[in-house]
Amino acid sequence: MRGLVHGLAAGMVLGCALGAFEGWVAPSLAGETRADRILGLMLLDGAVSSLVGGLVGAALTRRRPVRLPRLATWASVVLVGLGLSLALGTARDGLALLGPENERIRALGEPPASIEPGGRAVVLVSLDTVRADALEHMPHLQARAGQGLEFVNARSPSSWTLPAMASVHTGLPYPDHGAAQASQLGGQPARTGLHRERAALAEELKERDFSTAAVTTNPFNGMRYGLDRGFDHSWELSRDSLRRHALRRALFFRLLLPPLQDRGARVSDRAEQVLSAWSGGQYFLWLHYLDAHAPYSSDPSGFDAFGPCELPDCFDDWSGVRRGTTVLDEADRERVRGLYRSDLGYLDAQLERVLRGLDLERTLVIITADHGEGFWEGPSIEHGGTFREPEVAVPLVVLAPGLAPARIERPVDTTAVFDAMLSWVDGDGLGPLAPDGAPMTTAMGSLLFGQGSACTDGRFKLVFGSATPVLYDLNSDPEETRDVSAFHPEAVDALSACARRGLGGGEPGPALDARALHTMGYED
Repeated sequence: MRGLVHGLAAGMVLGCALGAFEGWVAPSLAGETRADRILGLMLLDGAVSSLVGGLVGAALTRRRPVRLPRLATWASVVLVGLGLSLALGTARDGLALLGPENERIRALGEPPASIEPGGRAVVLVSLDTVRADALEHMPHLQARAGQGLEFVNARSPSSWTLPAMASVHTGLPYPDHGAAQASQLGGQPARTGLHRERAALAEELKERDFSTAAVTTNPFNGMRYGLDRGFDHSWELSRDSLRRHALRRALFFRLLLPPLQDRGARVSDRAEQVLSAWSGGQYFLWLHYLDAHAPYSSDPSGFDAFGPCELPDCFDDWSGVRRGTTVLDEADRERVRGLYRSDLGYLDAQLERVLRGLDLERTLVIITADHGEGFWEGPSIEHGGTFREPEVAVPLVVLAPGLAPARIERPVDTTAVFDAMLSWVDGDGLGPLAPDGAPMTTAMGSLLFGQGSACTDGRFKLVFGSATPVLYDLNSDPEETRDVSAFHPEAVDALSACARRGLGGGEPGPALDARALHTMGYED
């Protein structure tokens, strides 16, 4: 017994020392203090090391009893007791998740039971970070677009995920839905999720007797922000990935646990499980794929998005590329674009797996993106910082029974998805996404990197990013390089009220989850 206690103590001391060192040098999760990081890794390494040490100590003393000073014995008991108290404290925090107030969390992750056959089915697919021109590199999706309606002049109401997807799920422009009304990155308080009084798409469909399920990646699509509202089943795959990443900062857990990424295969696997259970029934399924989001990787196997070198080609410091402190030459920039195109190909194959399993004779499918992605067409890369066309122009494909294929040139935006789906379910056609629908004016807003808004009617785009609004003529200047506000004052007047919508206020709410912001690559 004494050998077991001494082994436990020795293992805990060694593990805590290792954890303290790892906690000192390891990268922080956003919102995590250095003290929290060190204590957490000391506990993780100390727990595993003490277990190993206890087994070794018990085995050694069984073969050859060792007499140690009484002080060493008492010190071992104290160390073991301290370790147990820390472990119990952590376990207590974990057990709190099992309380009655969290019944909903557990229910959302349960496997779906079979539902009665009959009725219609609705599928929403949102592709994270996919530009409007991405279909050139997605042959399966391009072929599907030729079988339905392809809107080639579609835009998102924001250049980053949370406000964009909130608009899809409510049919409201930013900031009317309340999501991401301000940004922690700008040093301001923030409203995190949907206004409670606004009905979400899944809630509306539940009222119409639809079973509902969501399989999502990206932390901003989850329960914290209200985008799970109305879903009978919801799998937030990013929650599992974040937990795995936090554990793998400790040495022993890196040896025990492989990386877990938000790859399209996981989304499609879960989608196939849902579709197998609900085949022939009346359901709404939302799928969100993250594969095209930076850091890009053409080979999902063995890829660790949280590693110190985030791109397979490892341009020394990808976060430096994001900030502009690391400048790539044109050859390296083209390699980055190539990685993005490879990701699109992988995503295309995973999406086609799901589409092949759908009964398209009774299913409405709408495929779009939350936002696009910039690749040095302007002053920045990626997304979230501007309202330039590469960041807000997105694909929009509609597949429905009996729908004549058409390529639609009129401007639309993704807020129309909400009304289009409900209109189709109610038997009134596709509403704002009908082939002969009216052109739409798109209001855009974001406070991710500072206050900004814009509005476009498809030809002109008015941008508020400073005291003086800037007007671009997208027909003659698609790269948005010339301010033509002096030549088209009527366009400025027509778009001003729309563009100012994105500057709306409202009561601030709790701060955005900084850990999620940094995980997705948004930096201060």
